[in-house]
Amino acid sequence: MRKRRLILLTCCALLAPSLILGGYAVATRINLNPWYSVGQPIDELNGVIIYFNGGVNTTRGRNLSKDGYNLGIRFQCVEFVKRYYFERYDHRMPDPYGHAKDFFDVELSDGAWNQKRGMLQYVNGGRFKPEPDDLLVFGPWLFNQYGHVAIVSSVGNTSLEVAQQNPGPFGSSRELLELTHRDGKSFVDHPRVLGWLRLRGVCGKDLSEIWSKSLRLQVGPYLILKERVADKDSIDGFVWRLSVKCGQQESIVWDSVRDDPDWLNFAVFDLLGHGSKQLIIEEYTGAAHCCWQDAIYELGAEPKLIYETEGQRGGFAIEDFNQDGRWELLQSQGNFESFDPCSHATTPCPTIVFEFVPELGTYRPSNGKFTAALLADLEPGLSEYNREKRRRGDTAQVDADDICEILRITVDLLYAGQAKRAWEFFARETPIESRDEIKKRILEQLKNDSDFKQMKLPLE
Repeated sequence: MRKRRLILLTCCALLAPSLILGGYAVATRINLNPWYSVGQPIDELNGVIIYFNGGVNTTRGRNLSKDGYNLGIRFQCVEFVKRYYFERYDHRMPDPYGHAKDFFDVELSDGAWNQKRGMLQYVNGGRFKPEPDDLLVFGPWLFNQYGHVAIVSSVGNTSLEVAQQNPGPFGSSRELLELTHRDGKSFVDHPRVLGWLRLRGVCGKDLSEIWSKSLRLQVGPYLILKERVADKDSIDGFVWRLSVKCGQQESIVWDSVRDDPDWLNFAVFDLLGHGSKQLIIEEYTGAAHCCWQDAIYELGAEPKLIYETEGQRGGFAIEDFNQDGRWELLQSQGNFESFDPCSHATTPCPTIVFEFVPELGTYRPSNGKFTAALLADLEPGLSEYNREKRRRGDTAQVDADDICEILRITVDLLYAGQAKRAWEFFARETPIESRDEIKKRILEQLKNDSDFKQMKLPLE
C-alpha cells in the first residue's frame, strides 16, 4: 500500500510541471476577459492604435505594410512598437524580424548604434535618461521566453509611463514604472528592463522656435538691439544692424547685406550648458539655392566670436546628441556642389557636426565622436535605396540619377568615419567603367576639405 502511494506521489510530482505548463500554454492562447475581444482598439498613443490581444500567446497572422514591410504578428507587443514608429515616423527597421528580447543588443555599449533596429541604444543604469517615444525593452523570464517591448509615453522626475500592447487579458495598456537617478546614471527600477532604443532627432531644436520676435532683448546686463541704419555702401542704402550694449559700451556684431528685417534673425540660447546664454545670429544672403551665414557669440563686455560659417558650409541646426547639456552644431558641407554628373539638387551634401571644445574656446568639426548619430540619419536613405534597387531588379541600367544617389551615400559614409563600408558600397554599386575615375575625384575633394582633414577621418 505504501509502495503504491509512493509511486502515485512520484508520478504526480513528475506530471505537475507538464500539467502547469500545458495549462499555461492553453490559457495564454485564449481570451479569458469577457469585456474585450481580440483585435478590439483599447487605447492609442499619438494617433497609433493599441489593440487588445487576450492571452499573451494569441496570434492573428502577420501584419504587413502595403509595400510588404513586416510590422509583426497581430496583436503582439512587437507589432505595436514597429507599427508606431512606421506610422508616426515612417521608420523601417533594417532587420524587420525577431522577438522582443532581440531588439536589445547586449554586445553594444551605452549610446551605440543598433544596426538591426536603425536606432540608438541605451543601457538601463547608464548616462542617458529615457525620453518620450523611446522603445523600452524587457528581458525574458520563466513564463515569457520572448521578452516584451513598449513605448515610453511620458517621463517625470521619479517615474515614467509606457504604452504597450499584449500585456495579458487583464493587463493595462499603460503602466507606470519607477525612475531613479544615482551617481549621474538613470535607472528604470524594473528587474527585466534591459534598456531603451531611440530614433535620432528627439533631442534636436528647431531654430525657428527660438528666434527673437522682438528687436530689443535684455539678457542680464546685455541689451541686444536689431535696428535699421543708413549705409551708403549697401545695395539698398540701408542695412539691419545687430549690436550688443553693456553699460556705456556698444559692440556691432552684424550688418546685414540687404534692407529686409526677415533676412536677419537672432536668439539667445544656452548652447554650452553652463547657465549663461550665447547669441546666435543667422542671415540669408540672397543666393538662389542657399545661403545662410551663421555666427555665435559669447556675451561679454566685448562679445567673443566662438563660431561662424566658413567656406561652402550650408544649413544650420543644433542638437544635443549625447544629452550632456552642451549642444552640437550641424552644417552641411557644400564642397561637392554640382559634382559631375550631379545637379545642385542631387549633389552630395554631407553633414558636419561641430563640438564645443572648452580648452580652445570654440567649436571644431568632430564627426568621429558622433558616428552613431550620423549613421542614424543615413540608414533610412540607404534602406530606401536598397528597396528601390530590389523593385527595379539587378538588370536595371544605372543612370546619372543612380550615380548621384550612390555618390551621396558613399560620401555620407565617409563623413561618418565609415571608409571601409563606403568604398565597399561604392565598388558594388558603381559601373566598372567609371568607378576608378569617380573614386579619384572623390578622394581629391576630401583631401581639399579642411573640415575633413581636421576630423582626421580615414580615406580608405
